[in-house]
Amino acid sequence: VAPIVGLQLPWEKSKGKVNFEPGCVSLWLGINGHGKSLMLGQCCLSFCAQGAKVCIASMEMKPHKTLKRLGAQFLDSRHPTVREGERFMDWTDGKLWLYDQAGNINPRTLLAVIRYSAEKLGVTHFVVDNLIKCVKSDDDHEGHKALVDALTVIARDYNIHIHLVHHARKGPDEFSPPRKMDSLGAGSIANLVDNLLIVWRNK
Repeated sequence: VAPIVGLQLPWEKSKGKVNFEPGCVSLWLGINGHGKSLMLGQCCLSFCAQGAKVCIASMEMKPHKTLKRLGAQFLDSRHPTVREGERFMDWTDGKLWLYDQAGNINPRTLLAVIRYSAEKLGVTHFVVDNLIKCVKSDDDHEGHKALVDALTVIARDYNIHIHLVHHARKGPDEFSPPRKMDSLGAGSIANLVDNLLIVWRNK
């Protein structure tokens, strides 16, 4: 049996089915509010536990809120004690970094941050949350394609894994999961990445 290359999802039923290999890009696609960032946060904790160094660049959530949510997931408590919070923070030392910038980010700046994280910090998994914060508009299809292309190049050149969060376009309702080509903006985005994970909450 060939050895498994890359990190695994944190759930027993998914073991061996999805591998996050170095040099690849994964697209986390879903309807707004269906838990893409929440689910990926749980995965990031698992990646750290599996020996990875992770950096999360969330342009929609301030670092202290990201830490609060990650801490609640790590400790399995919505209201952890101060001592529990300190235990979580100690555990993240040398494993987890957060890039602090709210709002839109220039693509060149984002790419520079990823390169710095890989070169100077040894980060092996980088989260970009989310794509629409890195391009001019939802209709900037060329900008979408150029950025995703650049992410695939950096992932390959630095032998890291990049996780890109992206919204699905609005459908008639939220009761059916989006499909591969339902990404907001350029339809080619899903074709450029190595893995596509669709996150949908059955409401």
